Amino acid sequence: MSSGIRSMLNTAILGFITSAITVFYTGKLLDGAFIFIAISIFSATIFSVRNWSMVQKEMNINSTVVLSWLVFIVGTILIAYLGRFIEIPWAASFVCSGLVCLYLWWTYYALEPARN
Repeated sequence: MSSGIRSMLNTAILGFITSAITVFYTGKLLDGAFIFIAISIFSATIFSVRNWSMVQKEMNINSTVVLSWLVFIVGTILIAYLGRFIEIPWAASFVCSGLVCLYLWWTYYALEPARN
């Protein structure tokens, strides 16, 4: 097994054990799920930073892709913030703005694919 796969497997096992201990200690399944999610996100971030060249090559990450993701995230937050002016609750505002931005993003890539 490669070191990257072994590292991710060890992190998953650590996440399962830690979340099981959390559930046993607090008695709440949701707390264990939050701990597992936090460990998973943290380990994926560390793995991506340590192996950035491999991640960049395998996922075809270039400046256009990074820019489109940033525009998507900023657009979602901006539309959600603007939705608050017409009294839309925060959760519904983020869901609606995320769907609108996803539609616009999909339309842009369907009509004008990104060039490398």
